[in-house]
Amino acid sequence: ATLEFFNGNEWRQFTYNQGQSGRGVAGGGDTPSKTNSMEYITISTLGNAVEFGDQTSARNVRGSCSSSTRGLWGGGMSPNVGDPIDYITIASAGNAIDFGNLTQARGTYAGGMSSSTRGIWASGATPTKVVTIDYVEIATLGDALDFGDTEAVTNTTATASPIRGYICGGNSSSASTRTIRQITIASKGDSVDVAELSAISNSSSAASNSVRTVLFGGQSPTQDIRSMETFNLVTAGNAVVFGDLSGIRMLSASVASSTRGVCMSGRNPSNVNNIEYVTFSSLGDAVDFGDMSLARHKFQGCSDSHGGLGGF
Repeated sequence: ATLEFFNGNEWRQFTYNQGQSGRGVAGGGDTPSKTNSMEYITISTLGNAVEFGDQTSARNVRGSCSSSTRGLWGGGMSPNVGDPIDYITIASAGNAIDFGNLTQARGTYAGGMSSSTRGIWASGATPTKVVTIDYVEIATLGDALDFGDTEAVTNTTATASPIRGYICGGNSSSASTRTIRQITIASKGDSVDVAELSAISNSSSAASNSVRTVLFGGQSPTQDIRSMETFNLVTAGNAVVFGDLSGIRMLSASVASSTRGVCMSGRNPSNVNNIEYVTFSSLGDAVDFGDMSLARHKFQGCSDSHGGLGGF
């Protein structure tokens, strides 16, 4: 009834968007004090964010991922680095519920990414830099399992297509890196270097549809970044400039639908509350979307319609 593909071991079936709400939810972070509040937007419209509920504790620098029904946040600091995973049901507002725990505590932005069924966290710090990649089956409850290893980096950014996940940039042991590292979400294994960002950067956020990802802002060793970068998730070539945000932005949250990528709040260098969006199909500068009720940074978002969905 639907398209199938061969993953090297077996034939698997795609699952398509079956009327998800196109809702993006972002939560946690610093306001500047740590907060547990979550806010949501409807990505296809314009307007201000609306209160969703609270996470189980006030934490920042968490990694997030989602299926078409659930959103998950893992790790973070409150004030010490921890390993809890929270989850929400994206279609209904309400407080987060305990899901389980990561294999180890992770802070300083563990990159979160997902397919339709599997959620993944990579990198971060305990405060020692973490090389382990964790994964969970999003439809279940329970603790994360070991997926493989990646480069020891913090403040990294993760993004995904329905088949592959990408870990982009970050701070390595010696300096910031522009490396883009790839995994295959349905199988376990170590990440491999496949491409490079156009600038050495960290502390950006990413949104994607099934073909293209956009990285918003960030920070390099010499300057804070206003520009956006993009690369193709299918061919995994080097990133190129997409356009500019309205101003410098780092440590923001991003959510996505199949047509739009949305960047929420962040630091510039003080916290800002504005929301901006881009259209994946065309290069260009970000456009005003609305505002969040809380100006915050060091947080992440998820949606029920992002580019990793449609896999298995």
